[in-house]
Amino acid sequence: MEWKILKEQYREVLNNQLTTDQVDVTIEVYQQLLENGYDEQQAIDKMTPYLHNQVIDTLKNNKVTEEKWSQLIEPLKTGCHKGFRVYR
Repeated sequence: MEWKILKEQYREVLNNQLTTDQVDVTIEVYQQLLENGYDEQQAIDKMTPYLHNQVIDTLKNNKVTEEKWSQLIEPLKTGCHKGFRVYR
C-alpha cells in the first residue's frame, strides 16, 4: 500500500517537472521512452522507481543535484534498465 501511495506522489512530481520544463534530463528521458514505444503513462511509470531512489539518496546524503539525477536515470536513456533495484 505504501508503494502505491509513493508511486502516485512520484508521478505527480514527474508530471510537474515535465509540464514546467524544470529538469532537462527528465524531459529527455521521457521523450526517449516515448520514442521507444511507451505511452505517456508507461513512460512516467518507468521513471518512478528512479525518482524513488533519488529521494532515498537525497535523504541519506542530504544533497540534491541534477547531476546525480542524471546519472541515476541514465539507464533509461540507453535502454539498459533490466535488473534495476528499488530501495525500500
